[in-house]
Amino acid sequence: MRLPLIRMGSGFVTIALFAGAPAVAVEADVLPPFTADAMAQAASPQAIAEYRRKLREYEQVRAAFEGHTSYFGTFTIDPSARTVTHHVRGASYPNWMGHDHIRYYRIDGSHLVLSSPPILFQGESLEYILTWERI
Repeated sequence: MRLPLIRMGSGFVTIALFAGAPAVAVEADVLPPFTADAMAQAASPQAIAEYRRKLREYEQVRAAFEGHTSYFGTFTIDPSARTVTHHVRGASYPNWMGHDHIRYYRIDGSHLVLSSPPILFQGESLEYILTWERI
Protein backbone atom coordinates (compact mmCIF):
# COMPACT_ATOMS: atom_id res chain seq x y z
CA MET A 1 0.00 0.00 0.00
CA ARG A 2 1.36 3.44 -0.91
CA LEU A 3 0.45 6.40 1.21
CA PRO A 4 0.29 9.64 -0.74
CA LEU A 5 0.81 11.99 2.20
CA ILE A 6 2.55 10.66 5.31
CA ARG A 7 2.43 7.51 7.37
CA MET A 8 0.22 8.15 10.36
CA GLY A 9 1.21 6.37 13.52
CA SER A 10 -1.01 6.96 16.50
CA GLY A 11 -4.34 8.40 17.39
CA PHE A 12 -7.59 7.85 19.16
CA VAL A 13 -11.28 7.48 18.56
CA THR A 14 -13.74 8.70 21.15
CA ILE A 15 -17.38 7.81 20.69
CA ALA A 16 -20.09 9.38 22.81
CA LEU A 17 -22.48 6.44 22.73
CA PHE A 18 -25.46 8.43 23.94
CA ALA A 19 -25.05 10.84 21.04
CA GLY A 20 -23.52 8.53 18.43
CA ALA A 21 -20.82 11.10 17.78
CA PRO A 22 -17.26 9.99 17.00
CA ALA A 23 -14.24 12.23 17.32
CA VAL A 24 -11.09 10.99 15.59
CA ALA A 25 -7.52 12.26 15.81
CA VAL A 26 -4.49 10.70 14.13
CA GLU A 27 -0.95 12.02 14.04
CA ALA A 28 2.42 11.08 12.61
CA ASP A 29 4.74 8.71 14.48
CA VAL A 30 7.32 11.45 14.91
CA LEU A 31 6.13 15.01 15.28
CA PRO A 32 9.00 17.33 16.24
CA PRO A 33 8.28 19.91 18.95
CA PHE A 34 8.24 23.58 18.09
CA THR A 35 11.51 25.32 18.93
CA ALA A 36 9.71 28.43 20.19
CA ASP A 37 7.87 28.21 23.50
CA ALA A 38 4.72 30.32 23.27
CA MET A 39 4.00 30.09 26.98
CA ALA A 40 7.44 31.39 27.94
CA GLN A 41 7.25 34.25 25.44
CA ALA A 42 3.72 35.42 26.26
CA ALA A 43 4.81 38.09 28.71
CA SER A 44 3.61 41.07 26.68
CA PRO A 45 1.47 41.87 23.62
CA GLN A 46 4.67 42.79 21.74
CA ALA A 47 6.23 39.43 22.59
CA ILE A 48 3.07 37.62 21.45
CA ALA A 49 3.03 39.55 18.16
CA GLU A 50 6.72 38.77 17.54
CA TYR A 51 6.17 35.11 18.40
CA ARG A 52 3.25 34.86 15.97
CA ARG A 53 5.27 36.49 13.20
CA LYS A 54 8.14 34.05 13.69
CA LEU A 55 5.84 31.09 14.01
CA ARG A 56 4.32 31.72 10.59
CA GLU A 57 7.81 31.46 9.11
CA TYR A 58 8.65 28.10 10.64
CA GLU A 59 8.39 24.96 8.59
CA GLN A 60 7.48 23.26 11.84
CA VAL A 61 3.97 24.65 11.54
CA ARG A 62 3.56 22.92 8.20
CA ALA A 63 4.93 19.66 9.59
CA ALA A 64 2.52 19.84 12.52
CA PHE A 65 -0.45 20.48 10.24
CA GLU A 66 0.50 17.77 7.77
CA GLY A 67 1.24 15.31 10.56
CA HIS A 68 -2.20 15.52 12.17
CA THR A 69 -5.72 14.97 11.02
CA SER A 70 -8.93 15.04 12.98
CA TYR A 71 -12.65 15.24 12.47
CA PHE A 72 -15.86 14.86 14.40
CA GLY A 73 -19.54 14.37 13.75
CA THR A 74 -22.06 11.55 13.91
CA PHE A 75 -22.03 8.10 12.36
CA THR A 76 -24.30 5.35 11.14
CA ILE A 77 -23.55 1.65 10.84
CA ASP A 78 -24.86 -0.66 8.14
CA PRO A 79 -24.21 -4.21 9.43
CA SER A 80 -25.33 -5.88 6.19
CA ALA A 81 -22.83 -3.86 4.13
CA ARG A 82 -20.26 -3.90 6.99
CA THR A 83 -19.81 -0.16 6.67
CA VAL A 84 -19.66 2.74 9.05
CA THR A 85 -20.45 6.18 7.65
CA HIS A 86 -18.97 9.17 9.43
CA HIS A 87 -21.05 12.31 8.86
CA VAL A 88 -18.33 14.94 9.25
CA ARG A 89 -19.39 18.16 10.99
CA GLY A 90 -15.94 19.60 11.69
CA ALA A 91 -12.43 18.70 10.57
CA SER A 92 -8.82 19.82 10.51
CA TYR A 93 -9.18 19.63 6.71
CA PRO A 94 -12.09 22.01 6.03
CA ASN A 95 -13.10 20.38 2.73
CA TRP A 96 -14.32 17.32 4.66
CA MET A 97 -16.94 19.28 6.59
CA GLY A 98 -20.49 18.46 5.56
CA HIS A 99 -19.47 15.27 3.75
CA ASP A 100 -19.79 11.59 4.57
CA HIS A 101 -16.82 9.25 4.89
CA ILE A 102 -17.75 5.64 4.23
CA ARG A 103 -15.46 2.98 5.67
CA TYR A 104 -15.66 -0.79 5.52
CA TYR A 105 -15.04 -2.41 8.88
CA ARG A 106 -14.06 -5.76 10.29
CA ILE A 107 -13.19 -6.85 13.80
CA ASP A 108 -10.17 -9.07 14.23
CA GLY A 109 -9.72 -9.95 17.91
CA SER A 110 -8.77 -6.71 19.67
CA HIS A 111 -8.35 -4.89 16.35
CA LEU A 112 -10.85 -2.82 14.42
CA VAL A 113 -9.81 -2.55 10.78
CA LEU A 114 -11.30 0.27 8.71
CA SER A 115 -10.73 0.61 4.99
CA SER A 116 -11.87 3.14 2.45
CA PRO A 117 -13.52 2.52 -0.86
CA PRO A 118 -11.09 3.27 -3.71
CA ILE A 119 -10.13 6.97 -3.61
CA LEU A 120 -8.72 8.73 -6.66
CA PHE A 121 -5.56 10.65 -5.71
CA GLN A 122 -3.40 12.29 -8.39
CA GLY A 123 -4.67 9.88 -11.02
CA GLU A 124 -4.19 6.75 -8.89
CA SER A 125 -6.85 4.65 -7.21
CA LEU A 126 -5.82 4.15 -3.58
CA GLU A 127 -7.33 2.32 -0.62
CA TYR A 128 -6.62 3.56 2.88
CA ILE A 129 -6.47 0.99 5.65
CA LEU A 130 -6.45 1.94 9.32
CA THR A 131 -6.07 -0.58 12.15
CA TRP A 132 -7.13 0.41 15.65
CA GLU A 133 -6.11 -1.70 18.63
CA ARG A 134 -8.19 -1.79 21.77
CA ILE A 135 -5.97 -1.23 24.81
